Amino acid sequence: MGGARSGNAALMHRDAVVIGGSAGSHKPPARILASLPADLPATVPACPVGHSYSPQSLLAIRSDDAEEATCTAVSAVQEKSMIVEELMTRSRTAGDRAAAGAYAAKATRADHAAAVLQEHITRSATAPARR
Repeated sequence: MGGARSGNAALMHRDAVVIGGSAGSHKPPARILASLPADLPATVPACPVGHSYSPQSLLAIRSDDAEEATCTAVSAVQEKSMIVEELMTRSRTAGDRAAAGAYAAKATRADHAAAVLQEHITRSATAPARR
């Protein structure tokens, strides 16, 4: 055949890209997809169980996953704040002002963290797509 040089040239003219991996290997294919030119024709990444995704649908799936994880984080931080506020109230009732003050500071930090995460969700939902 024509050697390595002609073999490489032939690879440059393929009209399909197939990406495979074992279960749980979604990050490397996502990185590969992100590095491909936007106008590359016939890019078809495939998951290990045979579903195929366009780069746009893969992005939508990952975006949904990230939003869900962020919402879960907001809920966890809000719950932490409620628990800390209960402990603060109990400490005040028991006359332990030092503990009550420490719990108040923790509640403030948790409330701030929840607000930052909630703002991120709001901004992400209303932000225009970047190119």
